[in-house]
Amino acid sequence: SSGTFSRLEISVNRVTVAMLLSTLNNFSERLEEPLALLESSSEMPNAEVSQSEVESTRDHMEFKLQCFRVVLYKEKQSFVELNLRNALFHNETTQGAQNMTIQLNSLDVIYKDGGLWSKMLYMDDSVGLQLIVKLCNKESPLYVGYETDVQLKVASIQYSFLNKSLVDLAAYFSVFSEMQEVIALHTSNMVKATKKNVIKKSEERTKLDIDIGSPIIIIPSASKSSDHFSLKLGNIKLNNNITEFGDELVDDMVIEVTNLNATTQQNNISSQLCHDTSITIKLTRPLSGNDRQTIPGLKVGIDVPQITLELKEKIFDLVNDILHKNLTEKTTSDISELDDVSRYLEFDLTQWKQTRPQSPEVVKLKSDNERVDVQVSVSLGEFAIQFATGEGREHQVGEARLSKLNLDLAKFSNSKTSLSLSLSELVLEDMQVNVSNVYRQIMAPRKE
Repeated sequence: SSGTFSRLEISVNRVTVAMLLSTLNNFSERLEEPLALLESSSEMPNAEVSQSEVESTRDHMEFKLQCFRVVLYKEKQSFVELNLRNALFHNETTQGAQNMTIQLNSLDVIYKDGGLWSKMLYMDDSVGLQLIVKLCNKESPLYVGYETDVQLKVASIQYSFLNKSLVDLAAYFSVFSEMQEVIALHTSNMVKATKKNVIKKSEERTKLDIDIGSPIIIIPSASKSSDHFSLKLGNIKLNNNITEFGDELVDDMVIEVTNLNATTQQNNISSQLCHDTSITIKLTRPLSGNDRQTIPGLKVGIDVPQITLELKEKIFDLVNDILHKNLTEKTTSDISELDDVSRYLEFDLTQWKQTRPQSPEVVKLKSDNERVDVQVSVSLGEFAIQFATGEGREHQVGEARLSKLNLDLAKFSNSKTSLSLSLSELVLEDMQVNVSNVYRQIMAPRKE
C-alpha cells in the first residue's frame, strides 16, 4: 500500500484539546475491554511458523507527506507553529526481516512572540533527517549477526533558547495537569498489553550507526537583540561493535565529537570563545549475564585532548544581559479561555486513582563482594583559559593552564566508591605586553 498527501494542516486551541481529552475520558471504560483482550492474547503461546512461510511473507507500505503544519492558538492568536516538509515513511517486511525508513527534509518550530529569534527549532537540508531501522530474527536467511540495526543521519539543527518561550509553553499546557491520571492509566495499560510482544532478551544484538551534523544552540541576550552566544556541538558520531570477551558478550560503543566550538556576537562583532575541541567517549557493557564478573557492569572512558577558552571583558556584559534580560522577559497573560477549558475538564478522577497501577518497590540487595559496577575514567590533556581586555595579542592579560588531568572513579556492588585524581602541572602566567615584569609565571611547578 502507498499514499501521498500534499498538505495537512491542524489548528487547535486549548478548548479543542480539552474537548478531546474529555471525550477520551468518556470512552475510557470501552477501551478497557479490547486492551484486556490484547493482554490475554499476548499470553497465548505463539504458533510455530515454518521456514517456507517466513520466506514467502512479504509486505510493503509507503506514505509521503509534502507539508504538515500544526498551529497552536492562545486567546484567538497563533502562538506556536510546527512545520514539517517532505516526509517519507517506508516499511517493508520480507523473509522474516523488517526494514523501516523515515525521512524528513526540513523542520521548524516558530514561537510567534520570539522577536528576532522566533525560530525556536530549525533544520533544513536536502535530507535533514533519515532513520533506518532493520529488525531481523535469527531464523531469517537475511540475518547478518544483529537482531536490530539502527542508522540515523541528521543534518545540522539549530535551537534558539528564549526563557519566555519555555515559560509560555509550560503555562499553555499546565491547565491539563489534572489529566495526568487518565493519561498515565492509558499509557500503562497499553504498555502492559504489548510488553510481552515487544520485550527483548538481554543478549539481543543491536547495531548503532548515528551521525549528527553539528547541532547549534543559540542563547540571545534578549528576544529583540542580535547579541548572542552560540555553541556549536560539532559533528557527533556514535558507533558500536559487539564482540566476545571470554564467555561474555560485550557491547563496545564509541561516541566521537569533533570541531566543538563556541562564539559570541556583540554589536555585530563576532568573537571566538572556545576553539575547536574534540571529545571521545567509550562505553563498554556486558550483554550477557556477566556471571563471572570479568568486566564492570558499565565502563566509561572520556578523553579530551585540549580545551582552550578565550575570556574577553565584553563577554561578561553578554552574560549579564542574558541573566537580566533573556531570563526575565515577561510573557503575555492569558486568562479569558481558561474558564472554557476548565468546564470540559470537570469530571471525577476517583476511579482513575483507584485503578492506577502502583510501581513495585525496588529492593536493593547488599553484597559483600567488591564487584565493580561502574568504572569511569576521564583524561584531559590540557585545559587553558586566556584572559584579555579585547581582540589582539596586545590586549592579553594572562593565562591559566593545567595539563594531564586524570580522574578515575569506581563504584562497587557493596556501595563502596573509590576516587583518584592526578594533575601534572598547573600554571598561571602574566601575558601582558609592554610591561616590565621578571615574574611572568605567577604559579608554576617547582623546578628541582
